[in-house]
Amino acid sequence: MSWDFTRTLPLMLHFVETFFYILISQSQNMIYFCMILSMYMNAGFISLPYPIAVFGWAILEERRPGSKFWAGIRIYSVCLVTLKFLLNLDFFDPFLSSDGFTKYSAYLKTGIYNFEDLPNLIFYMLPEIGILCFLMLHEIKL
Repeated sequence: MSWDFTRTLPLMLHFVETFFYILISQSQNMIYFCMILSMYMNAGFISLPYPIAVFGWAILEERRPGSKFWAGIRIYSVCLVTLKFLLNLDFFDPFLSSDGFTKYSAYLKTGIYNFEDLPNLIFYMLPEIGILCFLMLHEIKL
């Protein structure tokens, strides 16, 4: 084990490798951060399960949450990214821009928005994409 760490490589490469191991060991905290960021950026009913999952289950666990928790978060995040992407297709533009949906969304805060350009759409889906990326890293570690 000590030979692996002291092998003759540049010191900067050791620092990058150590930083990567630190990131892997704290992957659940990065997932929690992305969940809270999702609620902050896309406030609405659609993102409400994330803070409930973090503060109502994950942080209250004595140790780390089990695999059922992470599987549930993964399934919900994939469904949410798929729903957000599908609703931003041109097919749903008449529905999302209708007066009925705008009134309904204004009162109930659904968290579904219609973006015309790709950078805003990516920024809209970025927290869930971060959740999925860090979740895959977390599952590899476990």
